[in-house]
Amino acid sequence: MKFIIVIGNKTKFNSQNKLLFSVLQRYNTGFSFCCRNMSKNSLLKNEELQRGEYLMSNNGRWKAVLQDDGNFVLYDDGKVVWASNTHGSDGYRLCMQPDCNLVIYNRGNVPKWATNTYQPKEVEMCRVVLTDEGKLELYRDEHIWSSAHSNGQKL
Repeated sequence: MKFIIVIGNKTKFNSQNKLLFSVLQRYNTGFSFCCRNMSKNSLLKNEELQRGEYLMSNNGRWKAVLQDDGNFVLYDDGKVVWASNTHGSDGYRLCMQPDCNLVIYNRGNVPKWATNTYQPKEVEMCRVVLTDEGKLELYRDEHIWSSAHSNGQKL
């Protein structure tokens, strides 16, 4: 993993691959230094992962990776526990759509896998979360999909 450290206008990376913002504020009485760890365990609507990118549970045990072979895979400390079964599909990006459907698209924007959780009307909030229990959970206003109850599939 890597950390990104931002101080002023300088950015540095360390070997942990989590996002870390460092903010320096000046007060009349001196300086105050704050750090915030921005580990990404979810995708909100209109956010996406591209090949090689991943979600990491807050406890660091579980990792969901959109692999270079197009397969979206959930790992428990390096062991596969769930997969979209889209290897070899040219899957390029995993998109949390505004209609609450989580979809893998190839470079030509052809869908290769989906949770089939689309909502025909506009929704305020939708997100997919990698939980500390090792499940991918999709929420609209309530829980609507889980990797624990879904086999991977190709479209």
